[in-house]
Amino acid sequence: MIGWAKRRAATTAPVAAEPVIAARPASEPGVYEISPALATVALPSSAAADAFHRIAHEVKERHLGDGRRGLALCGPSSGTGVTFTAANLAVALAQAGVATLLVEANMRNPTLDQIIRPRSASAGLQQVLRSELDPRDLVQEDVLPNLSLMFAGGASRDADQLVAGERFRAFIGASLRDYACTIVDTPPANRSADARSIAVAVGYAIIVGRRSFSFVDDTELLARQLAQDGVSVVGSILNGA
Repeated sequence: MIGWAKRRAATTAPVAAEPVIAARPASEPGVYEISPALATVALPSSAAADAFHRIAHEVKERHLGDGRRGLALCGPSSGTGVTFTAANLAVALAQAGVATLLVEANMRNPTLDQIIRPRSASAGLQQVLRSELDPRDLVQEDVLPNLSLMFAGGASRDADQLVAGERFRAFIGASLRDYACTIVDTPPANRSADARSIAVAVGYAIIVGRRSFSFVDDTELLARQLAQDGVSVVGSILNGA
C-alpha cells in the first residue's frame, strides 16, 4: 500500500483497481458529480477504499502526527494515477476526521474535474495566481464533510512560472496553516519541472508509481531529484490498476 522513506516503490503493495460503479456525495447533492474512480465514495467497502483508508491512517499517524501538514503527490511519468491517488487519499483523510484541502496544481493537463465534477466550470488556482483574488474565494468548501478543494482553473502554457512564483508559495503556506492537511496533485515529473517546484513549496512528497508500468530507476531518480531540492520524500505508493 505505502512504503515509507528509503523503501523502493517496487516493494510496495498495490492499491486496488479503480471501482466500476458511480455514486454521489451525501452533502450538497446536485452540486458535484462523483466519478467511479473515487473509490472512497463510490465503493466504500471495496478493497480499493480500504487500501486508501490504511494509507490515510499511516499519513495521519506518521506524518500529520509529527506536525507536518502537507504532501505533494508526484509521479515519475504520466499514467501512474497521481490525480486518482490524490483525490482518494484526500477523501480518506477527510473521512478520518482530518480537515483536508485538495489542491489541483497540475495546470498542464488538469483532470480532477473528471473525478469530482462541478455542475459548472470552476475558476481555481490559475486565476488566483494571476490576480489579487483572495484564494479563499475560489476554494470549494465542504465538497464532502471535512474536504475542500481548489481546482486548477484550466490548463496553462506558463504553468512552470505560476508554480515557481512567490504567490504560489504564499498560497501553499496559507493552506498549510488553515487546514490540518493539504494534499497537492502535480503533473508528471518527466514532462516539466512543475512537480519539483510544487514539492519544494509543500516541503514533503509521496511518489506515486504503477504496477507493471513504472520503472524503479525512474522512481529512484525522482526521489533523488526531490531530495536535492530539499524536499523530504516520506514514502511511495504503488497503484495496482
